[in-house]
Amino acid sequence: MKASILVIIMITLMIGVIAISGTQQTAFAENKAKEYCSDYGGEWDNGKCKIEDDEDKADYEDDVCDDAEDSKKYKKICNP
Repeated sequence: MKASILVIIMITLMIGVIAISGTQQTAFAENKAKEYCSDYGGEWDNGKCKIEDDEDKADYEDDVCDDAEDSKKYKKICNP
């Protein structure tokens, strides 16, 4: 009986850790486009990065879309 309770507690804790980790990864992905935008001299406005220089814009898009998961999240940037 005690072992079953211990297993349930451990599983609950593991699920909590996984949920927190997923949330942090999502937050990072959301901020990634904004961070790269400023790195390439762009201005973040209403969910979009405005970069004047075409070469910097291309480099920005490459960096944001380097991860398959991020490419899904940033469809407007990665699949114009």
